Amino acid sequence: VDGAVLAALATDDGVGRLGGSLRPWWRLCDRPLLMLAQLRWSRGEREDLTVSALGASAGLGVHLAASSWPVALELRGEVVGEHVSLQARDAGGERTEADAAWRLGARAGADVLVWWGGGWAVFVGGELSVLRPRLVVDVAEEPRLREGWWGVGALAGVRWQASR
Repeated sequence: VDGAVLAALATDDGVGRLGGSLRPWWRLCDRPLLMLAQLRWSRGEREDLTVSALGASAGLGVHLAASSWPVALELRGEVVGEHVSLQARDAGGERTEADAAWRLGARAGADVLVWWGGGWAVFVGGELSVLRPRLVVDVAEEPRLREGWWGVGALAGVRWQASR
């Protein structure tokens, strides 16, 4: 199981987010194939804009490592569903508009793991996601906040594995 801190970069005039994830995964019979599930949450604020997201995903991956090396590379693809809430205020703080929606799509990522013993590893990774629909919040007929259809993120965390 993995526990990670994640950062999502702002795209399409949106707000960058920080959050966390919990990712159980399973390797099948010492083969390089992985099955994984993931729960994640994130929140970001910029001036008078706020974004929060709660999501889940499931996917497959491949674990690439030499048996004698403590370093491994994992490549993964996931089907994603997330609930995003957006809130924007006008410059004077007098008017607030909000929107929320479920978004569906896909995410591809790569992680580098370094094992240090006892079934523990640290990892860093990056990912690219494509989620629909694109969300826009207007305040007083002016677009104030956009959550685009694509995203880029990074994560760093710790993994524990019962047997390696």
